[in-house]
Amino acid sequence: MTPERVLTYRFFDLPYVIRLEIARELDLWSDEDDEMSWECEEVFDLIFERASRWVDTLADLWDRVEEQHGDGKYPTNPFREKR
Repeated sequence: MTPERVLTYRFFDLPYVIRLEIARELDLWSDEDDEMSWECEEVFDLIFERASRWVDTLADLWDRVEEQHGDGKYPTNPFREKR
């Protein structure tokens, strides 16, 4: 599975409140975006597109998602390794 797909599944596996918190902390979500449904694929596409604009932000998104899971399933951040 690609790192992008892993990140997508892991992100959507988190509770809504945590997803929103992560997206806002990383400046990937704004109040204007609140009308979108968090269950639709377009939401992650938007967040992923915004995160992809900056090298560190996508890696930070991975780190925050994995930190929230806390299961150690993906200890290596592939987005940090690409640099």
